[in-house]
Amino acid sequence: VLKFPCLTCEKSVKSNQNSLKCISCEKWIHLSCSKVDLDFFNSDLNYICSKCWLSELPFNVSFDEISTQCDSGDHLFETTDT
Repeated sequence: VLKFPCLTCEKSVKSNQNSLKCISCEKWIHLSCSKVDLDFFNSDLNYICSKCWLSELPFNVSFDEISTQCDSGDHLFETTDT
């Protein structure tokens, strides 16, 4: 059993690797497995993994549904000009 498995690749996250810890679930992810850029990584901002972020939304949309719609160019939200 791995002590700190990566949320994405499930390999061990080691102390000498650039990694992020989700402030909600407290699980780790390699920087290279995340979609986080170095500016964010080097900042004082908190990281929230996609699973936790989606669970905080006020509606129930799966991550797979969002990925599929983003890949196809569809949008989950429509904006209206006022």
